[in-house]
Amino acid sequence: MTDRELLEFAAKAADISFSHIDIGTWNPLADNEDAFKLAVKLGITFRTKDGWATAGYPLKTGCEVHVAIVEDKYLSARIAITKAASIIGESMK
Repeated sequence: MTDRELLEFAAKAADISFSHIDIGTWNPLADNEDAFKLAVKLGITFRTKDGWATAGYPLKTGCEVHVAIVEDKYLSARIAITKAASIIGESMK
């Protein structure tokens, strides 16, 4: 899945009209604040531990996403949160 597809599904889950959003203005893959707000809005839990960033939404989808932390734990957490949100958005078809 491309970054754009991840963002489109994440926006759908958060009830954000992605067609009106420039990726530069809302991008939880690149912006800590956007990722945190997305997690809070959707009730996604996340943590970084033992070299992994994990995000999930067990109440609705039972999903849990694991992203290896290579250098930047914030980037890994943003990716995990956005992937979890995209799973929620994709399930809303």
